[in-house]
Amino acid sequence: MGIEPVKQRIAFHFVKKGGKEMVKRKKRTEEKLLNSKEVAHILDLSPDDVIMLARKKKLPATKIGRFWRFNPVCVSRYIANANR
Repeated sequence: MGIEPVKQRIAFHFVKKGGKEMVKRKKRTEEKLLNSKEVAHILDLSPDDVIMLARKKKLPATKIGRFWRFNPVCVSRYIANANR
């Protein structure tokens, strides 16, 4: 059983039309986000340690509902900065 990354497809942005501000949905290319278990596997840490790094803002993450999600690019940057 493989681990599937979460896919995020919709973003929101603000536009002004006729002096009114409106929220518009904007489709983006599929951006695959990782969960704490996947990041823990990559970083060779426990999922709890990954969440602790996210809470302390040492590892960039987004909280969606009660779950933490991680951008793979940010995880790569974290690894690169940790190796310096």
